[in-house]
Amino acid sequence: MKKFLTCAVAILAVCAAGPVAAADFEIHGDLNNRFSLFTNQAQMFSGVENVTGQPLEKDGIDEFFADIKYRFETTASTNDGNVKGVFAIEIGGQQFGSGSTTDFSGDGVDVEVRKAYTDFQLPGFAKKARVSIGQQVWSVNPFIWVETAPSVLFKADAGSFDYTIGWARGFESYNTDDSQDLLEDLDSFLVRGDFKPADNTKLGLFALYQRQDNLPANTDSATSYEIKFFGDEAEFDIYSIGVDGSYSTPTDSGDLFVNWDVIYQGGSVENYNTASLGQDQDVSAW
Repeated sequence: MKKFLTCAVAILAVCAAGPVAAADFEIHGDLNNRFSLFTNQAQMFSGVENVTGQPLEKDGIDEFFADIKYRFETTASTNDGNVKGVFAIEIGGQQFGSGSTTDFSGDGVDVEVRKAYTDFQLPGFAKKARVSIGQQVWSVNPFIWVETAPSVLFKADAGSFDYTIGWARGFESYNTDDSQDLLEDLDSFLVRGDFKPADNTKLGLFALYQRQDNLPANTDSATSYEIKFFGDEAEFDIYSIGVDGSYSTPTDSGDLFVNWDVIYQGGSVENYNTASLGQDQDVSAW
């Protein structure tokens, strides 16, 4: 404990001794307030108000509701933009008077942290060379994986070529003895490059590798990562490689555009159903 306190004090001393820079703050928000009156419809929101039965009802059955959906994002940065901190929260689809979520005296449970990360420029680089650490947008390809994830990303420019290198951990499995591998968690590794080979044309190349060793029994990670519905004792090595991009050009009738995505996924999955171990599957798909 004494060593930890000494280290913490040393870090604070170094930070305090650094140059003082002005700070900029930006706050963005989307405050969505909705009031709806509808007829012949009993399930505007599935599962709320204990609604059962068919969603379409007979004439004369009317309903009125109100709900809110709020998002706030705050960015604090030095005036030169070299260091940024981002924090974003969401209150999503809370219907007035529905259960314990939007009740008298508030709910106390329905604020979700969407983003929380630090983003900084590496010193000594004339061009963009930034590292971001925390809960942030992890973007591979719309057909593979785009969502916020706890991750570390390195983004840099190399002329007209932008590239991203990243690591994300969706589930942490603690080792309990020395026979277990150091990396027995759900880890994802990403390499992606983007460039413009011609005017109005964008081209991207990416490779994603995802792995998970055998988790301890009764360890449910099924809701903690992007590859869904595997059993808790599943082991997998899956890689996805692809090319995506777009082309657009103006015409008299509007912009003409073409988007393309070509993806190959390979690898293997073992014990994908906990109820019946030994169910293995090779993965090979376009």
